[in-house]
Amino acid sequence: MSCYIVSLRTIDALSTAIARDGWDKTAKGQQEIGQLLWNLNVDAYNERYSGENAPYMPYTAHTVRLPDRHLYKVLSGYLYQCSEGDLPDCELYRSLERYRIRVVDRIMCQSPGWDDLARDL
Repeated sequence: MSCYIVSLRTIDALSTAIARDGWDKTAKGQQEIGQLLWNLNVDAYNERYSGENAPYMPYTAHTVRLPDRHLYKVLSGYLYQCSEGDLPDCELYRSLERYRIRVVDRIMCQSPGWDDLARDL
C-alpha cells in the first residue's frame, strides 16, 4: 500500500464540512480541525515511509465547500491515506469514520424516491 500527503485543498474541504456540521466538539473551529487532519495525514505518511519524514507545518484554514457526494469521495480517499500502522485505531480516525457514515446517510436521505421507500417490509 502507498501513502501520500493530501493537498491543502483537501484539508480545507474536510475541515470546512466538519466545522459546519459540528462533528468535533473538542476542536475549536475549522483552523484547529484542519491542523488535526493535516497532522494525522503526516503521521500516516511518516509511519509508512519511516526514512522520509514529512514535515509538520502550521495549517491556515480556507473555506472550500463541496456537495455531499464529492465530500464523501474526498473523505474516503483521505481516510485511505491515513490508514497506516495503528492510526486507524486512534480516536480521530474512528471519529472520521463515523462522520463518513453521517455523510453517506445524508446522501441517501436526499436521494430521489427515498421518502417513498418502506421502512418495514
